[in-house]
Amino acid sequence: AFKLIEKSGNEVTQMLEFLYNQGFDFNAKKDDQSQSLLEGFILAMNKNYDAIEFLVNHGADVNAINSKNKKLTLIQYVKEKENPRLKKIFGLTKT
Repeated sequence: AFKLIEKSGNEVTQMLEFLYNQGFDFNAKKDDQSQSLLEGFILAMNKNYDAIEFLVNHGADVNAINSKNKKLTLIQYVKEKENPRLKKIFGLTKT
């Protein structure tokens, strides 16, 4: 999954769409310390907003517990960040 997160552009969304059509579980994790695919994209330095939006719109668990900070869900983490684009994807803005 890390290699997928490092990529940018439409190629990632196409790969995610392929995985989705094959029944891939976007919420699968190796263990409780591992990141979900959505969390990996959220925490990446160079955010692929199209990939994040795809995952959110295709069943990725926005209420999953953040693997780094066990007290916050991913949506709570996004809510605390100063990132309007992420907040919009997560439905946390009025526009």
